[in-house]
Amino acid sequence: MLAAFFATAALTTTLIIFLYWSKGVRVICMVLSYLAALASIRLCVNAVVTQNFAFPLFLTMSHFVGSAAVAFICAHIWQAERNWPTGQQWVTFFLPVAAAHATSVSVSNIAIVHATISFVEVVSATTPLVTFGTVFLFGQPLRTVLLYPLAVIVMGTIIASEGQVAFSLLGFVLVFSGNILRSVKATMQQILLVKGPDGKAAFTPLEVTACTSLPCAVLMGVWSLLTEGLAPVRALAQANASLAGAFVLSIVVACFLNISVLFTIKELGAVGTQLVGQAKTLLVVLGSMAIFGDQVTPVEAGGFGLVMFGVWSYNYLDTGFKRAAAEKNEKGDLIKKAQGEVTQASCTSEPR
Repeated sequence: MLAAFFATAALTTTLIIFLYWSKGVRVICMVLSYLAALASIRLCVNAVVTQNFAFPLFLTMSHFVGSAAVAFICAHIWQAERNWPTGQQWVTFFLPVAAAHATSVSVSNIAIVHATISFVEVVSATTPLVTFGTVFLFGQPLRTVLLYPLAVIVMGTIIASEGQVAFSLLGFVLVFSGNILRSVKATMQQILLVKGPDGKAAFTPLEVTACTSLPCAVLMGVWSLLTEGLAPVRALAQANASLAGAFVLSIVVACFLNISVLFTIKELGAVGTQLVGQAKTLLVVLGSMAIFGDQVTPVEAGGFGLVMFGVWSYNYLDTGFKRAAAEKNEKGDLIKKAQGEVTQASCTSEPR
């Protein structure tokens, strides 16, 4: 089992290096960290639930409280300057992000009850395209040619989805609503991290994590109190060491996940971060093959191959566009500098 785990980790790392090689070593390490947290959070939550702690809303609230606290503390320790939102920014950005985040989690969990897992996976596969459209509607810069690799990724994910895809209208509405809400959340977070005219980011990932996790914790706390009451508090008061350890571990992993996703959005953008989530499918499949001996059909293998090709193509094209834009801006700066020097020289050479 241990050998299978390390083999899966090594193969996954190799695939991520291949997919994100054009982005550089720093981005590769960031993506691997985010993927590790993304793959671990469900295991940690499951470890808590198996200890007869059936209070998901209270657990989610605890994750947001921990994320807000850790982000606030880290920002005060590591940032010489801190930029906290104004009242208008709370209303126009941070509270909507919190509402979208909390609601997307809720509708996605409810959708699983009303639709098959395969159907949920197929509809969820459209998230990168939905995010692309959301980024466009918010007026963020986009390259339409990137729609082609996104379409390949969506097609590959749908092909790779196994099981009976039974259509459910309610399930479709719930899952697609979750896609839209996640896209809105990621796009607004991207806007909060965009650099301003002075070259400084409007907010750092730690600041965005702290200021979005706090209202999320309030929303989930009120919801938990209305539906779960004080039962979670009493259960924790009587918890044994195993439950307490699993509960704390889930908070630690959730903190790392909520912070790492903001750093990933800052580097890759909202659409690119959604693609990392699609790449997680490869990690799940490789783990199932190595640990549980699951078999992958040729059709599924072809679907996963399309996903890999699409992610690689998107990153390759996106990196090329960003590099060209950076060179153009650098060239423009050099021209402005040269023009300024010429103007200054002509002023100093004028006769008095």
